[in-house]
Amino acid sequence: MLTPRQYRDAVKEIARLNNAINKKDKERSLKEHHLKYDVYRPKITALENELDEETRKVAAEFGSFREKQEQEMAPNQDVIRETRDILSLIETSFSPRNLSVEVTTYKDKDDQGNYYRNANGDYERRLISYTPIDSLAQDQYKSIQVFIVRTTKPTNKYALTIQGCSIFKDEKLTNILPRRNEYIYGLNENTNIRLILKEAPTIEALQKWYDKNKADQLKDFLTKHAELEVRYEEAKALYKNVGWKILYIESLRDDQTHQGGDEWNDYTAIVNILSRNSKDLALLVGQLKTEDGKKMLGHLLKE
Repeated sequence: MLTPRQYRDAVKEIARLNNAINKKDKERSLKEHHLKYDVYRPKITALENELDEETRKVAAEFGSFREKQEQEMAPNQDVIRETRDILSLIETSFSPRNLSVEVTTYKDKDDQGNYYRNANGDYERRLISYTPIDSLAQDQYKSIQVFIVRTTKPTNKYALTIQGCSIFKDEKLTNILPRRNEYIYGLNENTNIRLILKEAPTIEALQKWYDKNKADQLKDFLTKHAELEVRYEEAKALYKNVGWKILYIESLRDDQTHQGGDEWNDYTAIVNILSRNSKDLALLVGQLKTEDGKKMLGHLLKE
C-alpha cells in the first residue's frame, strides 16, 4: 500500500531527473552554438565566399563570350533586318491600299439645330461627309488631307485634323509619325494617318491658326515618307530577280503555322518550279489548292 513518504520521494526523484535534463539541455545548447558559430560558420562563410567568387568568374567568362558572339552576330542581324524590311515592302506592292480619304459622321441636327426628318416626318440620322480645307500631299504613295470637323465637346466644338491614307503598313508609319494616331469621337474615317492639330470653339479660329502654321505641318514625316517611297521602289525592282521572288514566297510559306498544309504545299510547289525554271510555272495551273497559292501563281504568270 502506498504511503505519503513514497509520494514525496517520487516527486523529489522526478524533480532531480528534470533538473538533470535541463542542465544537459543547457550544455547541448552551448555546444550547438559553439559548433554553429565558432567552428562551422567561419568555414561555411569561407566556402560561400569562395563559391561567390567562382560563380562571378563563370558569369564574367560567359558575359565576355556572349558579348563577342553578339558582336559577330551584328552584321548578320543587319542583313536579316534589312532583308525583312525589303520583304515587307514587297508585300506592300501586293496589297494596294485605296488612297481616297473619306471622313464622315452621323448627325441628327442641321447647323441651325433643327432635327433631320425623313419623308414621313420621323426623326433620322444622316451620314455627313466632310470636305477637306487643304491637301498636304497627294500622289501614288499617299493622300494627306486637312479637315475641320465637329466634336462632341461643349467648349472646343471643332477640331482641326489631318487625315491621310498611305500605302505603307501601320508599323512603318508608326516609326515616322510625330505621335500615335489620334481619334475623334463620332468621326468615321478610312485612314491610317490621324492627327489632331488643334481644337477651338469656332471654325474661323481654326482656319486662322492653320493659315498661319500650315508650312510647319508634317514636314519631318513627309521627308521620311519620301525616303520610304524610295526604298519601296528599290524593293519592287529587287523583286524582278528570281532569287528575291523565291525568298519572298518562302517567307509567305514559312508564316504558315501548319507545315504540310495546303498553303504550305502550294508555296513549296511554286518555289520548286522557280528554283528550276520559271518557264515551267504554267505546269502548276489547275494543280494548286488554295486561293493564295493560285493568286501568287497568277501574278507570276502575268510577269
